[in-house]
Amino acid sequence: MSILDILLELQSNDLAIDQLQYRRDNLPQRIELHSILEQLNNATEELASLMAKRAALVDKEDELQRRSVSLGDRIKVLETKLYSGEVAAPRELQAMAEEVASLRAHRSELDDETLVLMEEVDPIEAQIDAVRHRIAELSAVVAELEANIASEEKELDAQIAVHQASRNAQAITIPSDLLVRYENLRSRLGGEGVALLVNGSCSGCHLKLPSVELERIRKAPLDALITCEQCGRILIRRSASDL
Repeated sequence: MSILDILLELQSNDLAIDQLQYRRDNLPQRIELHSILEQLNNATEELASLMAKRAALVDKEDELQRRSVSLGDRIKVLETKLYSGEVAAPRELQAMAEEVASLRAHRSELDDETLVLMEEVDPIEAQIDAVRHRIAELSAVVAELEANIASEEKELDAQIAVHQASRNAQAITIPSDLLVRYENLRSRLGGEGVALLVNGSCSGCHLKLPSVELERIRKAPLDALITCEQCGRILIRRSASDL
């Protein structure tokens, strides 16, 4: 097998590696995973918002209850004095009775506000439970997709390793200057630095070579290093019929 034939096989391995790597980088599951992760992130943010809203309501509810308890304590103190007999002045008794009535009214208002807040918290609790359930479902899907992706990657990596080992074995048999030239062409020409000459045309750019160039190639040995004047790829002939 000639050096050029080995170079062509090396390119075959390179193309196979490129295709496998592309498949690895663009697994359909990755697109789905990205979508699910975005939904999971949105659900997590929604949960955080609901939790903060609930916390604010609960804090306000606690504050109202503390104020209600404080008013209750004050009412008890006043009622104890009011009915203990230690206060005899009618005006003072009347003032205390009016204060008790005012405190009771205020406490009733606080209790009503507390009930309203409790009614606001209940639907938020239901929303929190629903979002947590959705997060659990999305997390399960994420875990399954990540496992599938890992399995696919392992299989593709194994195939890449086979081609890479073959490619490495071929590369060491090719002169370094030719290998560098091939690599430069490959980087510029979509991964293909070598092309077959088929019926006088380059299989890389699919353009017909000029008749003068074909005549020159016809006179050269089959293993001579020739290039396509159109694209610059290294051309390989299988036989004289390729012209």
